[in-house]
Amino acid sequence: RSLDIEDFLVDYFQTALAPDVCAEAAHLAVQDLSTISDSRGSAEYRLEMTRVVLRRALSALFSLDQK
Repeated sequence: RSLDIEDFLVDYFQTALAPDVCAEAAHLAVQDLSTISDSRGSAEYRLEMTRVVLRRALSALFSLDQK
């Protein structure tokens, strides 16, 4: 759970959440994570996939057209 992201997004829950806000929240999310590289993927890949999945999830939650 990232309180920084929650604080960032709290202002947007009362208004429309724009795609750029979803992207910024996803960027903030990976700033707080640490991960490992192994045979299934590099640490960089895992962080990028986390960013992409979170951005897409927020976009879907708020019915934004972004892939």
